[in-house]
Amino acid sequence: MRRLPLQREPASGVDARPMLLAVVALMLLLLPLLLLTTSPQRLTSIELSLAGEGGEATSVVEQVEITAVGGEITVRASVRRTDLGAERGEVERRELHLGPAPDGQLDLAGLQRILLGLRAVDDSPARVQLWPDDALSTQQVVDLLDAIRIHRGEPLFQEVVLEGPPDHGRSP
Repeated sequence: MRRLPLQREPASGVDARPMLLAVVALMLLLLPLLLLTTSPQRLTSIELSLAGEGGEATSVVEQVEITAVGGEITVRASVRRTDLGAERGEVERRELHLGPAPDGQLDLAGLQRILLGLRAVDDSPARVQLWPDDALSTQQVVDLLDAIRIHRGEPLFQEVVLEGPPDHGRSP
């Protein structure tokens, strides 16, 4: 007696191997094409940084301008944010005003507090532009320069550029 071979019934599902093979073949074609057509500069680096100590966002102080008119001091700073939430090249303009000190003189202690705050944001050396008013005495200008350059014996902003009288109508 002859035995008949057992026949298998066809599987109820569809064989996925041909579809998987098609996807792999497509990837092998598209990957080299993608690598050849994209710019390598876009793939090399992204200028981002994480929050600094204490969760503060990291920033770079690009420019500091100080205007002294009468007894009032105005500090303008351009701060480029480099944290994750910032747009590329986003520059924030900060402007702080100080009135005269209680004795009627320039508020040099308040100026140093503001400059220390900027120094806390970015510790790299930055250039400070100082526009003293013509009405200020030479001693007041020297006091301003000393307040910008040194705080309690420690260097603050070493590079200070003296500019001519401020143009009150100019936009920073």
